[in-house]
Amino acid sequence: MVRPVVAPRRPRRQKFEGNVPGLAELRAATHRNLAVLDRVPRQWLRLVTVIITAIKVKLTDDVASAVAAEMAKFEPEFRGCAMVSGRLTRGTRWAGVIEIDLAHPAFLKVQKRKLLQCFGIEDIAADDRVIIVHLHAVVDFRGHASPDVFVRDLRKAFPGPNRIDARRMHEDKTMAQNLDRIAGYCTKHMRAYSVWGEEENGRTRFYSENEPEWSTWMDRLYTNISIDNTLFSSVSSRSASEPECKAESLKTLILQGVSRDEETEELIHIRYTRDTLKATRKDITEHSPATHQHASQIIWQRSQMIAEQCTTPFDDDKPMAFYLMKQIMQKAIGASLPINSFIQIAS
Repeated sequence: MVRPVVAPRRPRRQKFEGNVPGLAELRAATHRNLAVLDRVPRQWLRLVTVIITAIKVKLTDDVASAVAAEMAKFEPEFRGCAMVSGRLTRGTRWAGVIEIDLAHPAFLKVQKRKLLQCFGIEDIAADDRVIIVHLHAVVDFRGHASPDVFVRDLRKAFPGPNRIDARRMHEDKTMAQNLDRIAGYCTKHMRAYSVWGEEENGRTRFYSENEPEWSTWMDRLYTNISIDNTLFSSVSSRSASEPECKAESLKTLILQGVSRDEETEELIHIRYTRDTLKATRKDITEHSPATHQHASQIIWQRSQMIAEQCTTPFDDDKPMAFYLMKQIMQKAIGASLPINSFIQIAS
């Protein structure tokens, strides 16, 4: 029997969808950003969810400023966490959206109540609601030794039950299908109460529509914080690929921090060294680690990474490897941490 041809499903307005200016633009931007990750091998990608904060609210509350402050604080915290065991420039990157869910006390299962306790929320009256501010992002972990390393650092930085979730891409779907579905999930903006927990096999299910007054309250919250500010991405859809640079020698690379258009046998190692050097300098100078100890930790880890990469072409030149470490230190943070301190750490 010949199967009938099924036409592709046309986009439609989501059930219980909110009414927020700029939502269509947010969805388009999210799709573009995630599309940049389409060619990344799927073993390096995870859908990461981070619970940023939870706030108990009443209908008369205006918490836009508090939510905006938490979102602004989260971005450097997330970047700093990524820098602990990996590199950002030409390394680990992400694309996603910060979303806000409205929770009803009647639909809070055991797991979600344990999560709320991390934020000091226990007694919830019938007329109270809880907003849960969280990130959904696809993370490309290629700046880390493995995805598990970054997820481990996230769990240390954001402790608490069920605050961090990392899921693989579906094997039965293409990468384009995976990313398209995730883009829709990140920007669903459903004005409905959800149930999540073991009773639902770990999945989020939406059952009851928000009351009209609470739906309007959520729309106003998104409008006040500006929906554009919920986009959370370190990728640029306009620069999905960058021209490759080449360097003529390791010494020229270290001393000048620039590359030359000349092929060498060690090109792959030199490119790795150059990228790691640039990433370290950018990560530390632009993203400002809170302490010198944090900075020195990053420097030491990056130095080890480069030293390992240099062992093949430079087996007979161990002083060069250590010289490389010191140069990374000096170029990355200059005089903000004495070179003697780094030498002491390295030894």
